[in-house]
Amino acid sequence: MKKRGKKAQKSHWDLLKKPKVKLAALLLALAAACAGLFVLFFERADEEISAADYAANYATNLVADDFVVFTVNGEPVTFLELEHSLSHVRGNVIASNVVRGASFGSPDFWHEEIDGVAPVETLLNEAVQRAARIKLMQMESQSHGLIDDISYAAFVESFVMENIRRGDVLQEGGVIFGPQHYDDKSLFFDISSANLEAELRRMVADDMRASDEEVIALYEDGWHGETATEAGWISINQIYVPFMPAGYLFTGEAYDLAHVVYEQVQAGESFDEIAEQHGGVYSREVFLPLRRGEGEVALRPSIQQARYMEIGEISDIYNDTHSWAILQVVARNEVEFWELDELWGVLQRTLSERNFVAFLDNLLEEAEIVVKEETRQQVVDLVTT
Repeated sequence: MKKRGKKAQKSHWDLLKKPKVKLAALLLALAAACAGLFVLFFERADEEISAADYAANYATNLVADDFVVFTVNGEPVTFLELEHSLSHVRGNVIASNVVRGASFGSPDFWHEEIDGVAPVETLLNEAVQRAARIKLMQMESQSHGLIDDISYAAFVESFVMENIRRGDVLQEGGVIFGPQHYDDKSLFFDISSANLEAELRRMVADDMRASDEEVIALYEDGWHGETATEAGWISINQIYVPFMPAGYLFTGEAYDLAHVVYEQVQAGESFDEIAEQHGGVYSREVFLPLRRGEGEVALRPSIQQARYMEIGEISDIYNDTHSWAILQVVARNEVEFWELDELWGVLQRTLSERNFVAFLDNLLEEAEIVVKEETRQQVVDLVTT
């Protein structure tokens, strides 16, 4: 943000000295408070400080006591950065250990071993793996010129700058999408990471494109689709974990919980009983009518999963409209199949997405992750209190 000229550099306090603008200024302050911008209104009252300088100062103060927990291929990951991944995996670790008999209310919960492993060890390992994957994605994005600085301090600066931008747009009567003000750094971190990953996916799309041979192999492996008649249908039982904006869980938290649910489904528990055990988990019976017509209609996520499954068979976890879902086929009829040329685009996109995920998985598998033992106990103390 550029500095304003001399005439635009009067502070809010100077303006308040003028009787004619007192009421307007007070109303503006009240509106800013309602929009969650009250703090920024006063902290940036002196326009001599640019938005960029303010953001840099804020970030410097916030990370002053931060410390490096581990490095991935030499790139440091600090505790404040790891904390976002800790919050994502924490619920899954608690749930999976409670299912195996641990008592979350016990003061020894985090340190009492189950099957030879303490929950705190699982928490740290899973959080480090998740944070390392994000950092590797950032490093790859940086190598493609998509981002300059991948430090946590730089993220905090972008967080503050985005809030300032939103505040400025609102003060000028403009329209913004999403919240008026990001209060939660974790939410903005997730959004920023997802956006950067999407940019990287587009950047490397040509490298991820599947060959014709791979597309044909996938089609012949059972993805040839159904052109079902008007009478075509599949009846399923579905259990699902909604994530934002359909639910209150972050995407990662919902996915972790879905893994716990999946283990219970595989163990033979009923969908309804599992849903009653977990907050934010739902079960339902779904009748999927199949129609001859547009591919995107016939290839809805649930149909895409259920089309080749036998009665009684259980699916893997899949994404079904802002939810992680698992289904079991109850009944179905016989149907015809889509031709290869009708599904070519769908198969190509599916394989490209798989290749991109495998690319990130491979980065993580080959990465050198070094946890600093001198700070490890400090992390344990912070996450278990």
